[in-house]
Amino acid sequence: MTEYYLTKKGGIYIKEGETIREFGKISTAKSKQLLSNFYSLELDKTELNAPGNRYFFIRSNQNNEKKQLMWGKGNLENVNIETYYNVLMQIIKKYSLEHSNNN
Repeated sequence: MTEYYLTKKGGIYIKEGETIREFGKISTAKSKQLLSNFYSLELDKTELNAPGNRYFFIRSNQNNEKKQLMWGKGNLENVNIETYYNVLMQIIKKYSLEHSNNN
């Protein structure tokens, strides 16, 4: 399983196995906007724990509040969850391509 982390200061980290390393960086303003979108989309008030064989998840650990949304393949009632996830993954893919081109 591969996990990605975004910090308030814009740091993007990747966790593969037990190893965590910095993967990229975005502006602090962009990072804060993405993190605040979690609340403006009311994902902090959403309950979702429906993983499948292959699953997706978003974890938030902001303001000393932890929240996890987990889902499998299929349509979600709240389209904001998948949209938010896709925006985050677009940023990751951008840095993944840049990282592979620099090696």
